[in-house]
Amino acid sequence: MRITEPQCYGVSSRGKEILRVYQISGGTQREPLFEVAKMESLALLNEYFVEPGPNYKRNDSAMGEIFAEL
Repeated sequence: MRITEPQCYGVSSRGKEILRVYQISGGTQREPLFEVAKMESLALLNEYFVEPGPNYKRNDSAMGEIFAEL
């Protein structure tokens, strides 16, 4: 199981919806990029975060269009 905090959501240059996260546990990368259509078995936790991940940058260059970001 991965536990992540969403950082930026948008569309890649190839037209895929993508989500950049800060990964708290469950994976090897600290700030992976996920293709939304491939995500499954999501669960909303009763927790929250108050600041972005340590390497967060606005205007994520992996996204051609950004819908939401911190």
